[in-house]
Amino acid sequence: MARFGSGGAVPIDGNIGVRLIKTKVSTAGFVGSSPRVQTGTDAASSAPIYGNGPIIFNPVNVDSDYTKALPSLNLTFHFTDKLQLRLAASKALTRPGFDQLNPNITIFENNPTNGQRTATSGNADLRPLTADQLDASLE
Repeated sequence: MARFGSGGAVPIDGNIGVRLIKTKVSTAGFVGSSPRVQTGTDAASSAPIYGNGPIIFNPVNVDSDYTKALPSLNLTFHFTDKLQLRLAASKALTRPGFDQLNPNITIFENNPTNGQRTATSGNADLRPLTADQLDASLE
């Protein structure tokens, strides 16, 4: 980070910098699934009844890395002793949580009559979210 300042009709001061981050992610786990199998037939409607077959676990291994530069700039314009303008610009980053990176899938069977399912899953390939931020205040 470097600080700077200048005089003149409107004195200005501030700082500028860059944060460099490198992240390595190694994720290992198993994704389990159970095939849908017909376990019987409904006597009243003759509709098939479904159930879960044996659970099959497949290994998942994901390695990834990324490097990001996060610059920032802060400026203050001193118009008078009692009036100043502050400006800031930066890039921010947030990494996915461990629960979001977890290489799993959970499948729920809600209705055994029609076999409809819902599922939740993590994603080991998620990348971080970045945002460009701008702030201004007149004080």
